[in-house]
Amino acid sequence: MLKYIIAIMSVLFFLMGTKPCSALENEALLTGVHVSARVTFDGNSKIYQYEYTLSNGKESKGRIDSFIVTIRTPDGGERLSDEYLLKKGPGPVAALPDELRTAMERFREMLPPIVPVSLTSPSAWISITIGNARWGSDEATIGPGEMLSGFAIESPGLPTIREFHADPKVDNPPAGRELIFQGKTIGPTAPPSAIVYTEFIEGLSSMGREAHKLGWIKEGGFLKGLEDGLKKANDAIEIFKMGVAKDAISSLLAKVEAAKEEGLSPEGYALLKYNLQYLLKKL
Repeated sequence: MLKYIIAIMSVLFFLMGTKPCSALENEALLTGVHVSARVTFDGNSKIYQYEYTLSNGKESKGRIDSFIVTIRTPDGGERLSDEYLLKKGPGPVAALPDELRTAMERFREMLPPIVPVSLTSPSAWISITIGNARWGSDEATIGPGEMLSGFAIESPGLPTIREFHADPKVDNPPAGRELIFQGKTIGPTAPPSAIVYTEFIEGLSSMGREAHKLGWIKEGGFLKGLEDGLKKANDAIEIFKMGVAKDAISSLLAKVEAAKEEGLSPEGYALLKYNLQYLLKKL
């Protein structure tokens, strides 16, 4: 564990200036990397549980030894409470020598704020939050064509579309090869500290369009229905007919539930359901 955390600190400055590669770049060591995710919500603790399965592509030339999900707080985001998460304990950082732990805390202060999270790791992997949610392993790496479950985030943060990064385990990287694979998954964010309905609705509509491109919304007809329903709600809000807006959002929630099994992926279902519920509660 200590070796991995020290390695993270030594390369973070480099990684922050490195441009990730995509699946379209032929010289990438990792190709076809995929993350599948499911989200649940605990109404008592008000905590979302994000569970991830990480798959390495069959054509990859490297084994995955690092997995990152971005969790930075957006500008204007609410300052979410971490009271529940603190009760779960300090995590692996508490086991570090005092000097290294102090250095890590100072380094964190240099980075943009993040959404409060608690991380869970698969066997032989460890996790840490420095700038993002990070998991790593020197032993249980994920080879080409393999997959691994057990990565999880607990957070009060509302679901949104997030970037993920996967890094290969390479002792002597070949010249000209990109080392970071970048993709999209679902993860926590901070909702706006002061909600502006029209902006939130437009943001939800934009996420819907991106979710359709990602394959999380499987039919164009459903996307059109989502945008029409959001427009109806927005138009009602602009003339202060909040009851009509609530009815429009409730109708969309019913359509999301009806499409859960076939029309939406688990990511698309969670993204729409929990954001629509949040909006309905705020109306």
